[in-house]
Amino acid sequence: MKSNLFKETIWQLIFELNAHGFTVADFSSCNVCFDLLAKKDKSIFVIKVFANIDALHESQAVELKKIAAIFNAVLVLVGLHTKKGKMKKGIIYERYGIACIAPQTFFELIRGKEPIARYTRGKTIARLDSKKLKKLMKEKKISIEDLAMNIGISIETVWRYKHGYENVSLANLKKLEGFFDESLAKPIEIPNYSAEITYEEEINDEALSKLHKLGSKVFVFYNAPFRAHSQSTEQKNNSLLVARCSSRTELKKKAPRLRASSRMLNTLPLIIGKKLKEKNVAGSAVVAEEELLGFSRFDEFVKFVKERLGANNE
Repeated sequence: MKSNLFKETIWQLIFELNAHGFTVADFSSCNVCFDLLAKKDKSIFVIKVFANIDALHESQAVELKKIAAIFNAVLVLVGLHTKKGKMKKGIIYERYGIACIAPQTFFELIRGKEPIARYTRGKTIARLDSKKLKKLMKEKKISIEDLAMNIGISIETVWRYKHGYENVSLANLKKLEGFFDESLAKPIEIPNYSAEITYEEEINDEALSKLHKLGSKVFVFYNAPFRAHSQSTEQKNNSLLVARCSSRTELKKKAPRLRASSRMLNTLPLIIGKKLKEKNVAGSAVVAEEELLGFSRFDEFVKFVKERLGANNE
């Protein structure tokens, strides 16, 4: 059972995303690794919500980073607090390499304002624009010694800041900004996971293994609204988002979720199952395993899937 606080946070995120022109798919009522997918132009967000970000498990993190890497998406975990206390606005926390931010920080992010500090090992660290600091000191004709005395930090520390040392405590950054009445923070970017993409060479699923043999890279998932992503090794635009199905009841349940995912992730939705007679359910192509076995090339199979999707793929 999801708490009212969780539901309220989801609602707030959807409202803000819609207000800023994003299309949103809501998976928060499903037991999957993310809660929201959001898309605007070429930007895609993969969003997971926790009241306490320490509830994230490593296996969830691995799957989330894999999804973000494959679909070139921005991955964020939106949370309210850690086990030590409330999460602060404008600060990135981190769990298993995933950026974790408060709702207010996320709202600023979609408005174009990136976080200014990172909380790590008990300290809040910002990035100082040392070139701008050096320029301001020159313009105002203030020495390292005078600046150190005025803001109450050591001469050695100011010397390092002036000469290119970027890592600065948030407290010292605020002192510098207060003295010069200027912003001196460099934004903290959300991590990119593109280097972490790996696809499966050995697949313990006959249908997915067949897709691989047809000439596609297959990425397998275990806690997503889809079972795999199958992408042509030659044409990147030919990619399938695949769900596996064993009954008509399961088919009706999975098809709308798969279609919603595929729209956000710019893929073709495909459901594969044994002895399925349906051709298209809720905008997702349905293919029986026996039909898949009749193909010898991935591009031919993708063409078949597109034909089966027909007008529903527009």
